[in-house]
Amino acid sequence: MVEQAAAADAAWHTPVGDYRISSYYGEMRSDGPHNAIDLAGPEGQDVVAGRTGTVTSAGWQSGYGFTVEIDHGDGHTSLYAHLMSEPYVAVGQRVAGGQPIGALGNTGYSTGPHLHLEVERHGVLINPMEVMPIP
Repeated sequence: MVEQAAAADAAWHTPVGDYRISSYYGEMRSDGPHNAIDLAGPEGQDVVAGRTGTVTSAGWQSGYGFTVEIDHGDGHTSLYAHLMSEPYVAVGQRVAGGQPIGALGNTGYSTGPHLHLEVERHGVLINPMEVMPIP
């Protein structure tokens, strides 16, 4: 039973259900490579935690708009940006993978409704597609 719970905590989830990739990790932009993946979709749909962890930041973050950052406890963190409004979760809250944390939006420096998704491994940004099931 404990092993099943640990496996569930370690599993990664796709953070939105209805999306198309509008910008890939590493795409060159005028200010350098894009260090995230952008998932465009209908405004207001739930954004879920990519994996079990603890919320380390939740609220407004300058150009990112409304955001949530989660520490997954194994060197991985994930950042969910441009949420529609205040996140559903608070700093210090433990969240389960797949739990709704906010709504897809268009806040901050954004050109349309999408989720800007960043993942770090031991403080280094990585391609979210390396760990999340994003087809």
